[in-house]
Amino acid sequence: MDFFTSERISKIILLACIGYPGIYVLAFTVEKAIKKHYTSHSAQLLRRTVLYLGMSIVTIDLLREMDFKLTALMGSAGIAGMAIGFAFKTSISNIISGLFIAFENPFSVGDYIQVGKVKGTALSFDLLAIKINSSDNNFIRIPNEQLIKTSVINYTRFDSHRIDIPISIDYEDDLQQAEEVLLAIASDDQMFLSDPKPLLHFENFGESAINLTLCVWVKTENFIQAKKMLAQKIIAAFDKHSLTMPYSRLVVDAHTLGKPSSED
Repeated sequence: MDFFTSERISKIILLACIGYPGIYVLAFTVEKAIKKHYTSHSAQLLRRTVLYLGMSIVTIDLLREMDFKLTALMGSAGIAGMAIGFAFKTSISNIISGLFIAFENPFSVGDYIQVGKVKGTALSFDLLAIKINSSDNNFIRIPNEQLIKTSVINYTRFDSHRIDIPISIDYEDDLQQAEEVLLAIASDDQMFLSDPKPLLHFENFGESAINLTLCVWVKTENFIQAKKMLAQKIIAAFDKHSLTMPYSRLVVDAHTLGKPSSED
């Protein structure tokens, strides 16, 4: 057969022996260069992209050199070919979205994030999707394309986090005393940060109470424990200083509209 000429066989062997190793070298070189300016995870994602894309190009070239008719092959696939085409389009969209996210770097593996209404710890960030372990221990996969279209909140990006506690003070209580008590609570434990300093904000005059918000900064890793401790300290301090947190009450007065008739 004319196909198996020494020249073509040499070209195929050369392409396979140089192409595949060359793509590996290029991918790892790109990863090493990217690590100097971005996170290691972003560098790994770009390495995979270069690796898979390069391998695909080399494989297609090899098939052409071996005289495979790719156009005819895809045409004969019919509906299956169309389905593969749509799937490939979606995959490319997710890969491109993943690259944009990787360079923007809104989160890293191990961060506690929220994507739309989903909250959890980021387990991995791959070419097509991110994997999240939710707080109730569910495994959630979110396509990268969806991350581009929705908001992403990173709760562990910064070292400190603010706790906001809404508090109601009875109109009959001393507001100045309540303020001193609350700010003292936020200053008497090392878990609560002094910089930024704790603040007490006035919100509004409610129907039965003055509504305030106590703002205290803590280390991110202590957030849950500190929030619980702060609530316990507030309740104990209010009991100690006879301060009251009013709650909504519904008073119903029953009046006798008339005496029942003695007649049948």
